[in-house]
Amino acid sequence: MPIYEYICPECRKTFELRRSFSESDAITHCPTCNVECDRIISAFSHVTATPAGSYLQSQDKHAEKMWEISRKAEDKKLKDPDPLARWREERQEACGKGPEAWVEWAKEEVVKKEKEQDEQRMKETAEKDYANWALKSTSVDPQEKERYLAQKELNKMEAERQARQDRLKWNPTTEAWEEDKPVFDYPAVIKPTGEKKESRFERKKKEVLEEEDNIPEDEQYL
Repeated sequence: MPIYEYICPECRKTFELRRSFSESDAITHCPTCNVECDRIISAFSHVTATPAGSYLQSQDKHAEKMWEISRKAEDKKLKDPDPLARWREERQEACGKGPEAWVEWAKEEVVKKEKEQDEQRMKETAEKDYANWALKSTSVDPQEKERYLAQKELNKMEAERQARQDRLKWNPTTEAWEEDKPVFDYPAVIKPTGEKKESRFERKKKEVLEEEDNIPEDEQYL
């Protein structure tokens, strides 16, 4: 005799009953709140009621999946009937006004944040410019100049460390962070030296002059 699973739409509790096939669709009441319950299609009924590979089995699985999705949605709605209530409370506390003023308040917050970012950027730029001027000036206190030199070295080391960190990649084989090497190694770039390249005519003329210089003096006019 197969076992069927039922769920109560009121208390959301599940229970099982052992029944015959003829009584599978009979009305069943919840043992807790005595409410009419719905039957859940179980894997046992899939195996015994339909043969393997039948379209009825895939249809039953699809119906069971849709039922589980709807049940989860109903449970979530019962637990949290108003999901935006917390969001409205946070906006109410932050803004101190009603919903009609939230859009204007949000725009003011964006402008305020951009202004703070601009002020911070201007401050960092001014400090950087003053540090560059202090390193080149002769009227600055030597201790202050040493402090800016040390800060410059620290910033350089931090930039190198960040660049090295960006090149690292996790290797699951060795379970360690390794430097990500490019697939194709580009050839070394040849930088110009600033020297003028010697032409073929000048090179030939130079070879002729060297040959003439190597001729002995007594044989030059023969």
